[in-house]
Amino acid sequence: MRRALWAILSTVALAVGLLAVGSPPASAWTSNGCTWESTTIRYNISSGSWATAVAQWNAAAVPTYFDYSTSSARVGLGTANNSSVSWDGLTGLTCSGGTTTYATAVINGAYTDSYSNYKLRSVTAHELGHVLGLDETSGCRLMHPTTEVRYSSCGISSPGSDEVNGINALY
Repeated sequence: MRRALWAILSTVALAVGLLAVGSPPASAWTSNGCTWESTTIRYNISSGSWATAVAQWNAAAVPTYFDYSTSSARVGLGTANNSSVSWDGLTGLTCSGGTTTYATAVINGAYTDSYSNYKLRSVTAHELGHVLGLDETSGCRLMHPTTEVRYSSCGISSPGSDEVNGINALY
């Protein structure tokens, strides 16, 4: 009986101590398992409204930089037009041993053609987050998987502190 009471009191004391000290802030970003070998990422735009999202990521306090190139691009950015699918943006990565060697990101004009500039930017900035190495996450963050939550509910259209922290941790 005395031992059980001691165990309960010890547990309560530990819990109170942890509450008093606090815990470190949780990060919500997650990695998709791939990063670029170089922090300068060469891209080309075949179609679509990608320029503003590229500029937002380049202006963020991260070590990566998107550099436009017509000859040595490793990232292709473009537009599809397919109303038979549910996605408004999609990114595909070629990754070997944790290193990204090529990426393609597209917006789906079947949906995005009717989006406001900020809502479209939410999609393109989100897809560029995948290009850089971020995976989907929950909550009001750029890397939330649905535009409905990310933009329509939360108003997110650019990289925030969680995404910046994630890229800084990855590179």
